[in-house]
Amino acid sequence: MNPRYTLEIYPPDDDSVVLVAFSSDAPFMSINCRDLIEPRGWGDVGFDFKDQALEVVRVEHLLWASASGDAKHKVMVRTKLVSR
Repeated sequence: MNPRYTLEIYPPDDDSVVLVAFSSDAPFMSINCRDLIEPRGWGDVGFDFKDQALEVVRVEHLLWASASGDAKHKVMVRTKLVSR
């Protein structure tokens, strides 16, 4: 069975590629504008964060029904770099 929930985090100021994605059968906690996301635990995602974190600047939701009729929810998080 495919996960019902997906969380995509996009790199700072770039909507063209997903930096990291997580999937789950349970909903993710709420993510809001101005929240800080700590990327240190992600390993090598092709982006050097140095002493910076990601600040959420926009959150978008995509809701749909799969071919089997299951509800799906994708959260897309747009970010910018901020100092820790």
